Amino acid sequence: MEVVQAIAAEKEATTAQVALAWQLYQPGITSPIMGPRTLAQLEDALAAVDISLSAEDLARLDAVAPPGRAIVSYYGEDGEEVWEGWRPALHRW
Repeated sequence: MEVVQAIAAEKEATTAQVALAWQLYQPGITSPIMGPRTLAQLEDALAAVDISLSAEDLARLDAVAPPGRAIVSYYGEDGEEVWEGWRPALHRW
């Protein structure tokens, strides 16, 4: 989180904006996930499109969240054990 906070301070942005901007730079991501509940949160999130991340910024962010690996291990994609008892929802709400 320190890296995201540092880049946010350098860009005069929020950490959420930096996280969304980073997603926009990822070739495999076609639609960044965001869940604003208010108009103010939506406006804050949309400001992420105006953030330019340099190659150095991207390298710093990739060092803490390497592309191509699961951030959480409950899918077992990163070689970690799957959480015991975890299973997908059996029905939709």
